[in-house]
Amino acid sequence: MIVRSVLCILSLLCCTCVTAKAVYYEEKPPTPEELTFLKKYGYLSAPDDLGVGDEADYAYTPHSISDALKKMQAFASLPETGTLDPETKQLFKKKRCGVKDIETSTASSRSRRYILQQAWNKKYITYRVVNGSSTMNKSRVEEWMEVGLGIWAPHGDLRFSRIEEGRADIQVSFVSGDHGDGFPFDGPGHVVAHAFPPPHGAMHFDDEETWGDNPEEEDEEVTDFFAVAVHEIGHALGLSHSNEKSSVMYPYYQVPVERLHMDDILGMQELYLKDQETSGESTEGPVSQTSLVPRFTKAGSEEDENYMPDLCLTNYDTLQVINDKIFVFEEEWVWVLRDRHEMEEGYPKRFHDVFRGLPLNVNIIKTIYQRQNGDVLIFSGKLTVDAKYFLFYYSFKVIVPTGSERQFFEWKVR
Repeated sequence: MIVRSVLCILSLLCCTCVTAKAVYYEEKPPTPEELTFLKKYGYLSAPDDLGVGDEADYAYTPHSISDALKKMQAFASLPETGTLDPETKQLFKKKRCGVKDIETSTASSRSRRYILQQAWNKKYITYRVVNGSSTMNKSRVEEWMEVGLGIWAPHGDLRFSRIEEGRADIQVSFVSGDHGDGFPFDGPGHVVAHAFPPPHGAMHFDDEETWGDNPEEEDEEVTDFFAVAVHEIGHALGLSHSNEKSSVMYPYYQVPVERLHMDDILGMQELYLKDQETSGESTEGPVSQTSLVPRFTKAGSEEDENYMPDLCLTNYDTLQVINDKIFVFEEEWVWVLRDRHEMEEGYPKRFHDVFRGLPLNVNIIKTIYQRQNGDVLIFSGKLTVDAKYFLFYYSFKVIVPTGSERQFFEWKVR
C-alpha cells in the first residue's frame, strides 16, 4: 500500500512537471515574425548559416532563442532577461532602420559601440534626390538632405554637391514593397528606410510611410524625414548601427535628432581622418570627458564674473568642426580644441564674445555647421526646415544684408 502511494505521488509529480513545462512554452514562444526579426538583424543564426539545410525542418532550442533575445536586449539597452517581456515585445513593433544590427564577423568581438564598414575613397561626394514622397515634395527632401549632410561633413572633412541627373555617389529615392534590392519594405510602420555603404551609397525610404517635417513625438502616424535621413546618411558614409541609445546610429526610430553623439563622431574620424591623426593619439578620450558625466552647475546663486566651467565636467549641447578646429558648446560657453586635444588659448569663452552680433536673447546653441564656402550657420532652437538661423563669415563676423542697419539678420532654410 505504501509502495503504491509513493508511486502515485511520483507519477503525479512527473505529470505536473511536464505539464508546467508545456504550459510555459505554450505561453512564451516567439512568433514566426519574431523569429524572422531575430534572424534578419543578426541575433539568431539562420539555418543556412549553421549548415543544417531546410529552414522548415529546423527547430531552435529554448537556449538559443534566449541567447538571441539577450543580444537583442543588450543592443537596445534593455535588461538582459532572455525572455519575451513586454519591453522586448515592443521592440518588434517599433519603427526602425532595415539594416542589420549585428554582422556575423563583428558579433563576437565588439570592442567599440560603433561598427564600421567601408569609407568613400574620396572627399568630394555627389548626391541626387531622385524623387519626393507621396507626402513630401522633392524640393523639401533636397533641403533636408543638405542640412543632414552638412551635419556629418566636418567630421570626415567631406564635401557634398547635389546633381540633378545622372548617377550620383549617393542616390536618394522613395520606393515601396519589393523594389529590386533584395530588401523589400513592409508597408507602414516597422522598417521605414535602409541604406547601403560605399561604394553603393543608395538610400531608400519607404513611400508607404507618412513622411513629414518635425512631427510631434506623440504623433506616431507621421515619420520625421530629417531624423531618419541623418541616420541613413551615416550608413551611406560607412557607419553601421550603434548600441549607444543617444547615438544617431541607434537602429530604432527616435525624435528629435538635434546633434551627433560622440559615438557617431568617433566612427567618422576612424573612417575618414585616421590617417591624419598624430602618432600615439587616442580618439577614445573625449567620450569620458564630455558625454558620460553630469552637466556642470555653478556654485551658489550669484553670478561670478571670473567663473569658468571645466570641460571635463560638462555635457555638451553640440560640437562641430569649424575652420579645422573642434568647437564644443555647453550652455553659454564654447571651448575650442586644436590638433584634436589642445585647448585654444583664452578658452572657454562665452559664445557671444566669439560670434559678435548674435542676439543676446540667444542663450543656447543647439546646432552649428560650416558651409562649403566657409560661412557658419547657427541654430538656437529646434532644428526644423523653417527654423531661423544666424549666418556668419568664415571669420565669425556677422553677415548683414546690404543696406540694413540691423546688427544681425535671421534667414530661413528655404
